[in-house]
Amino acid sequence: MSITDASAHRLLVNALASSISWEHGVVEEADGIGTLPRPRELNGFRPDVVAKSPDGSLIIGEAKARLGASKAAFIMTLRGLLDWAKSEDPSALLAIAVPLGAGRDAERAAQSAGWPSHRVNVIEVDLER
Repeated sequence: MSITDASAHRLLVNALASSISWEHGVVEEADGIGTLPRPRELNGFRPDVVAKSPDGSLIIGEAKARLGASKAAFIMTLRGLLDWAKSEDPSALLAIAVPLGAGRDAERAAQSAGWPSHRVNVIEVDLER
């Protein structure tokens, strides 16, 4: 079964919101999930999910259906979100949802953007199930 990038992105956003709410905190904003408001812009970038951890830190969620040719743009987005976090919420966490098998590439992108590994959680989602 092959799905479109838009469908894959929607599945990843749903998995990201579910994982964050189950493991880390309360989802406050999410792109296209129920009645949750659309995420606010952070430093000119709009994440897919915004949540709060139990200690009050922001969790910034990004879903990426395909890194490939857009990897440089993804790194720029992650860097912009990190710049926002440094000035507005230094304890913010980054959660990234990617298709199964793309986790290491997502971790490398976050590292390239400057995110410390202890503040990054990558979720791999099997889009074929």
